[in-house]
Amino acid sequence: MAEITGVTEVRSQVYLPWNKVTWNTPNVAHDNPKEAHLHASIIIGFSDEVARQEFYDRHAFNFNSELIDYASAMHAYRIDETLPFVLDGKRL
Repeated sequence: MAEITGVTEVRSQVYLPWNKVTWNTPNVAHDNPKEAHLHASIIIGFSDEVARQEFYDRHAFNFNSELIDYASAMHAYRIDETLPFVLDGKRL
């Protein structure tokens, strides 16, 4: 994915199973059925909206046959801004 023109980043993350001690998030429900838990994510960044649309029109379907053994669902959504928790060594 990272070699496709217009893709600026590809990151993946595997999540630990939910545990109240390690996921202490007051007022956030974590009572989804086990079969609906998310276990990992792949984050793809694009240079602009045209590059994003081209990725979905020309490339995304090629990954279906590769990901079907590993993923039960895929969700796409736009992130306009990511705010860091720590910046330059200081907690924001």
